[in-house]
Formats: sequence, C-alpha cells, structure tokens
Amino acid sequence: MRKEVLFSVMLGLGIMGTMTLCPSEAQAAVTQNQTIKVSGQVVDPDGEPLIGATVRVKDAAGGVVTDLDGNFQIDAPAQGTLVISYVGFQDMEVAIRGRAVIEAITMQADAHTLEQVVVVGYGTQKKADLTGSVSIVNAEELKRVSNSN
Repeated sequence: MRKEVLFSVMLGLGIMGTMTLCPSEAQAAVTQNQTIKVSGQVVDPDGEPLIGATVRVKDAAGGVVTDLDGNFQIDAPAQGTLVISYVGFQDMEVAIRGRAVIEAITMQADAHTLEQVVVVGYGTQKKADLTGSVSIVNAEELKRVSNSN
C-alpha cells in the first residue's frame, strides 16, 4: 500500500515538474499574438513624406495609407512585420519587435525600366508584339510645327 501511494506521489510530482519546464502552446500563443498600435512615418530618400503609401501587416488582410505628412497608425502583432509599398519605390518590410513607434522608414526608388509600350487606338501593346507600322511622335518636333488651330 505504501509503495502505491509513494508511486502515485512521485508520478504526480514528475508530471507537475514537466509542466513547469515545458510551457504549453496556449501560453506561448497568447504572448506572441499580443496586438499593439504601431505608428511611424514613410519618407523618400530626400526625407520628404510619401503621401498615400500603403502600410499593411504581412500575411494579414487590410492595411492603412499614410496621411499628408507621411504618418501612419496601424494595429499589428507585437512580433509582426509591416510591408510598405508605394508606386515607383521598392516594397519594404520592417520588423515591429514590440515597438509602438517606428523610426522614419525611407523607401528606395525602384530602378526597373519598362519595356517599350506602344499606344494604339484600341489599347496598348509591346512594340515587339505589334504587327504593323509604328510612328514615333517627338514632343520637340510638335513644338516646331505651326498650328493653324
């Protein structure tokens, strides 16, 4: 009888010790999913604010746009990542790391060049895909030509 009681006590202590050494997944998920209000500013390489830049949380729906001063405010997980995008600039990812205020985010210009595009009366096409003659209109030549109208 004493052996069974002693065995039960030892088993119980072993289980309790394991629970304290290995926290459950539920506890880890609660601390990881803590949501905070994050604010910051998005600027171009010259330090000028970017109006209307899109700021969203990575792998989440929705987002916000920057105001006239390039400022934004968004609810995000404390350990999440922000994705900032703006036309003509490279997309940028910024780790939040529990910060409520993020220093100015400087976007880098996107140096990709577009292929030649031809505007036709019924849409646009790549020059290589066009089957017909192509005329190039130069703005300087248009200025030199006199118009009667």
